[in-house]
Amino acid sequence: MTEPFSTECLLADGKRSVSLRNRSDRSRRDFLRRAGLFGAAAAAPGLFAGCGNLVVSGDQSARDRPRLPTARELRETGRHQDGDALRVGVLAPMTGAYSPLGNAIRQGFRLYLDEHGGGLGGRSVEVVQADEGEQAETGVRAARDLLTRGGVDVVVGMASSAVALAARDLFDERRVPLVIANAGSAALTGKSWSPYIFRTSFSNRQPDYALGQHVFEEVAPDGVFLIAPDYMAGKEHLEGFREAYEAAGGEVVGETLPPFASTRDYTPFLSRIRSSGAQAVIAFFNGGEAVSFVRQYHQAGLHEVLPLLGSGHLTDETILLAQGDAASGIRTSLHYALDLANERNEAFVRAYEATYAEAATVHAVQAHDAAQLLDRAVSQLDGDTGDADLMVEAMEGVGKIDSPRGVFALDRNHNPVQRFYLREVVEGTNAYVRDLVTVADPER
Repeated sequence: MTEPFSTECLLADGKRSVSLRNRSDRSRRDFLRRAGLFGAAAAAPGLFAGCGNLVVSGDQSARDRPRLPTARELRETGRHQDGDALRVGVLAPMTGAYSPLGNAIRQGFRLYLDEHGGGLGGRSVEVVQADEGEQAETGVRAARDLLTRGGVDVVVGMASSAVALAARDLFDERRVPLVIANAGSAALTGKSWSPYIFRTSFSNRQPDYALGQHVFEEVAPDGVFLIAPDYMAGKEHLEGFREAYEAAGGEVVGETLPPFASTRDYTPFLSRIRSSGAQAVIAFFNGGEAVSFVRQYHQAGLHEVLPLLGSGHLTDETILLAQGDAASGIRTSLHYALDLANERNEAFVRAYEATYAEAATVHAVQAHDAAQLLDRAVSQLDGDTGDADLMVEAMEGVGKIDSPRGVFALDRNHNPVQRFYLREVVEGTNAYVRDLVTVADPER
């Protein structure tokens, strides 16, 4: 039987290192309170939530820590023993605007370990956590730390497509498997594909592509207006919708791309929408921008005359409370809904809420499924992960994954082929409406 997993944190600020053992959330709160850090944790939840039960090891600089051998070096020198713990890097935001998303990734992964005796495929697990931060630079630095000082065998996580693309070559050149639990850039399973990169989330085009035919047939056959921030993810989401909607016979009558991360007032863009003649609006926004856009759309009264739809990011569970009544009635497409009626999801939702005292999210599901993928691959290898290429073959051979989202499988480029669902915000929850379609990566 595997032992309870241990966890180590590598912080992005380079000022301190943190190590810890898995304990209950109550123990964590008691520790923080005794240490006089409870108020700081409340003020900066991304930092402390990311590291669980913090035991700060002092002011030693991260750069001064002893360098651990990489997984590849261990393989090449024969020092990797089957009985060693499997070192899994979990790279997700601990700080910044996306820390709630990163927290869900860590919790979803940790829940799977808790449910399976603290191990994967019969191997005990050591989790090494690193802060992805908000920028590609911080994420790449954290990824490099995991692959060098962290000595990890595999990495799970990555919220940001910019980080995943910038770090792609690190994993490809070092031959260390990466299981992406969120970042949706089409290039990662398209033109920048690597055999060492897998994804248990989605490609950016998928959720919006799944929405296109539905919108043409049942919402707006005579034209839609598209809006998203002017950056890669926004453009890819809109491209996915456009492809399916136009193939069904629809027409995009207007489109605008507000500047990313700097737009606060959407009034000029809402004026264009109002005068466009569209029958509906398709939007992609995420995080704080989704809160601002949805609230301003409602304040302008547009919700009364133009249905607002988009991918599930628009009304993600992490922001629904901030959106308030303005989100009511918005319909979105996603590969998960909290109230999906299948045994796997019902058990997952109960376990997640019992463990973390909060509702599960799609990000937690994606990380939970990443752990399942690794668990089954390591089991196929009888715990011997010394050869990265054999590990990749085992991951490719896993086949169907029984997920809370429903059963799915990875295509030859390691991206999920999965069913998407229509959801509607009802009383502050994204409620399941009906199945849409099963979608492979439209990029391919």
